[in-house]
Amino acid sequence: MGLFDTVTISGLFCYHCGAPAGEEWQTKDGDCLLDSYTLEEFFTKNHDVYTASFSGDCTLCNAWLRIGLPNETEASRLYQDFERKKWESRYRSEAAAEHPNHKGYEVWCEKCKSDPGAG
Repeated sequence: MGLFDTVTISGLFCYHCGAPAGEEWQTKDGDCLLDSYTLEEFFTKNHDVYTASFSGDCTLCNAWLRIGLPNETEASRLYQDFERKKWESRYRSEAAAEHPNHKGYEVWCEKCKSDPGAG
């Protein structure tokens, strides 16, 4: 079946019967080296994962559960900020190359302001 990492997540309930879910959840969104983490440790180490999928089981009905959780760590926020700025910078550079007189999109010509894709 393949390797996975184990993440400890407490306070979750089965969406079938309402009983507490187990605390050990598997994910393939990390390095998949059979390492064990808390949720915070996992998301901090894998800051480039925006949302992770986890699989675990119910302690009462033994149903196999699947959930997705967003990465809300500071490391992820900083990574997403950096990626956004990198993309914006690249977009500005490409747009300015098409219109050499423009220094940034706040001084683009009227045509560019209304249609940034116009060239």
